[in-house]
Amino acid sequence: MQDGSREIWACEAVGYGKMTLFQIALLLGTDVVIPEITFFNPMPMETMQIIDILIDRHGLQVLKFSYCDFAEQVVHHIAQSGRKEYTALRVLDVRSTKYMNKMRWMSGFFATFSGLTELTITTAFLDYLNAHEIATLLIARPDAVLVKLNLWGNMNMNNRGIASLCSALKDNTTVTDLNLGNCVHSAFSAGAVAEMLQVNRTLRVLGLERMFDNADPVPFIKNEMLQELNLGMNHFTGSQLELAYAALATNTSLTKLNLAREPRLAAAHVSTIKPDVLALNSTLTDLDLSHWDVGMQSFANIVSDLTTNASLTRMVMLNENLNSRAVPVSELTPLVSVNRTLRQFNCGKIDTTVATDLFAVALFNNPVILSIGEQATHFQCLSWALMRNRNNLDKKSATLLEVMLRREVVLVTLKRHRIK
Repeated sequence: MQDGSREIWACEAVGYGKMTLFQIALLLGTDVVIPEITFFNPMPMETMQIIDILIDRHGLQVLKFSYCDFAEQVVHHIAQSGRKEYTALRVLDVRSTKYMNKMRWMSGFFATFSGLTELTITTAFLDYLNAHEIATLLIARPDAVLVKLNLWGNMNMNNRGIASLCSALKDNTTVTDLNLGNCVHSAFSAGAVAEMLQVNRTLRVLGLERMFDNADPVPFIKNEMLQELNLGMNHFTGSQLELAYAALATNTSLTKLNLAREPRLAAAHVSTIKPDVLALNSTLTDLDLSHWDVGMQSFANIVSDLTTNASLTRMVMLNENLNSRAVPVSELTPLVSVNRTLRQFNCGKIDTTVATDLFAVALFNNPVILSIGEQATHFQCLSWALMRNRNNLDKKSATLLEVMLRREVVLVTLKRHRIK
């Protein structure tokens, strides 16, 4: 109860052809506020009647369709109704299935959602005309209020659709979060986004996953407005990645960057990783360099930088090509000994067969690191290192091993009894 009104914060419609939710919607008093509803697959036949009632009488503002068969007649109903009440919706989130790839989005559909602050339509069948409609009605309008736009996976928008969106975003002052990942794989679209970023001063989060075809990532990293940038799973060359990494030395805005290569492709050979890049950067907290073909010397430069970096909390270098061998724990000892901000460092496989007491002691005494290596927890690494070298342990390390093993037993016992 709040101010005399009951609030139902989430209402899910599950099952096919069920009338229960519709009956409830009819019986609810007008004092009941239902700001959010999610329809899961399959959808009840009376979907639009339920939506209309909830908007008219119960203050519906967030409408989600989660992996459902978003029937074409529902889209037609919305597009043709012209109801002003739909402007009360603030969030429209449509996560599609294979059925959506067969449907046709009606012209005029987005005209009824002028009040949206968040729009998510992923892996659907939006074409360039739909993209143009979104650009015109939700981005370019003087009274636009859209803040977040996620169109991931709408590959039918093609270059024309991306160009239309970018043109509208040049003068937009409301959209801060944009995801165009896996929409168009072309240098033209990448160039259109880069040109838009030279003018736009509002975007803070940008997703361009699986979008570039041999396009230059450096202009995006040099942008001083973006705070989160996803350039993962693109076809960057080794030389492009080297330049992109070097650009991080002067970037002062990015806090999260994904430069992971497409894992299905051969890893890009990155022959030279300049030292002092991460030592100079003081804003990044999350960096993903997965599937780079980095040699041991370049890896050593990165680890050396991390010993003086005081901002990164997560770094991923998942890579099977570090000279085709696991990373010796001796390479990680300086990092573990000094760094007090890094909580997760995934460098792929680590070699504990030559574990040293120094690594074991440093890892045991580090109060921050939660995981190191490939899917390895702090405790697992420590126990591996100590167990591998147990025949050569001094008295102090033997004591650490004993404490470690006891701690592992306690953790297993707690998990078994579901005690947190």
